[in-house]
Order: sequence, then structure tokens, then C-alpha cells
Amino acid sequence: MGIVKVSNLKKIYVMGDISVAALNSVSLDIAEGEFVSIMGPSGSGKSTLMNILGCLDSPTGGAIEIGGVEVSKMTSSELAHIRNKKIGFIFQSFNLLANMSAVSNVMLPLLYNSNYPKNKRRDRAVELLETVGLGHRLDHKPNELSGGQKQRVAIARALVNEPDIILADEPTGNVDSKSGIEIMALLQNLNNKGITLALVTHDQNISRHTDRVVYIKDGKILKTDIVENKKQAADELKLMPEGADSEAQSA
Repeated sequence: MGIVKVSNLKKIYVMGDISVAALNSVSLDIAEGEFVSIMGPSGSGKSTLMNILGCLDSPTGGAIEIGGVEVSKMTSSELAHIRNKKIGFIFQSFNLLANMSAVSNVMLPLLYNSNYPKNKRRDRAVELLETVGLGHRLDHKPNELSGGQKQRVAIARALVNEPDIILADEPTGNVDSKSGIEIMALLQNLNNKGITLALVTHDQNISRHTDRVVYIKDGKILKTDIVENKKQAADELKLMPEGADSEAQSA
């Protein structure tokens, strides 16, 4: 079953007398349980595509379905509802609130979820922080966490509303190389549990941890490749020196 169906998507930005086509007749399907990466140079349209997939922006033309719901003609308030119910976000810059603890950051999206009354929200957030290896960092604020730990908090937050798909924009871009592999191991583990993921990256090595790579340039999809001999991040971590403790385990 398709989680995302994009048909003939267009996005045109008008600046004075100049029109720029950020996306030009893009069509893309993402199946349930798939792990897809989107690659392209700066200005290729990959961030615009991700923003539209995430209901953060509306297309100029074409159609897009998220979890079976047509969203391309929705109002801003309707899009906000879809974002909260069907989509989880992971950002390169983490986007955590600096004055809130890890558990409070993860709880935040539950404020608008009627399935989790107030007395259940902390339990849900704690469960997910334990899932990502941060059960011992519940009350730490972002400035007390490493880059890899911040991204784990962001992943827990992305999962909290049980979304149809998780969108990750350069999730390893602000962490060191080992932490990046740890993040990919975590994302692969989530995918193995049936969670659908789409990831934007400029790193060919990171894309080799996904099922399929979509290459985009000048607002058009150039090609789509199935990843042969997909890298397993958990196996890569086993080959790393024992002296380098993972951030999730470090004190």
C-alpha cells in the first residue's frame, strides 16, 4: 500500500517578474514500510519536495496523498492537522526547545492528540526516550546533551504520535561520523519494525543505508535506484573500536 503518492507535482516561486520552477512535474510513490532517500545538489528541489511532503508548503500544481488523504488543496489549518496526525519530522538542526527537558520536548506534540490524555503523555514520552537509548537523560535540557543525543530526542518526538511516515532532513548532518552511524542504526531498526521513512541527504554513504535512492536535479527526478547490498549500520558499529563508547551510553 502506498503511504505517499505524488503526481505531476509543481512548485513555482514568483519573485517580481521572474518565475522559478522549484519542482517540475515530479511524480513519486513511497510504499508502506519503505526507507527512501532523496539526493540532489543544492537548489535541486529536494528541500522543496520534502516541505510539500511534510505539509509545510503547498504545491502550485499536481496532487499529493499522505496516508490515503489528498492534501494538495487543503487549508493551512487542515494541513496542520495532517502534520500532527500523519507525519513525524526529524531536522538537521534538531529543532528542540532550549528551555524544556528531553521528556518535555517529546511530549509537546501530544498536546494536540486526544488519544493521549494529560496523565498519559509523560509515560508515552519516557517509553520512546528509552527506545532510543536515552532513558537516563529524561530531564536533561538540549544544552546538556551531545549532538547525537539531541537527534535521538528529535527521533523520539517524531515517533510520539505514531505517524504514517517519518521525514528526516539531513538527520546526520550535525553530528560526528560515529554518531551518524548510530542514528542510521536507530532509523533502520525503526524501519525494520514497519515504520516508513523518507530521508534527504547529500551523503552517498548515508543513502546506501536505505532501500531506494531518488535523485533530483533542477526540480525533476533524474532516476531512482534500488540499493544493492544495503549497508547495515548495526554491523558497522560492531566493527568500530570498543574504546569509542556510543553517545547514548556515555555518561
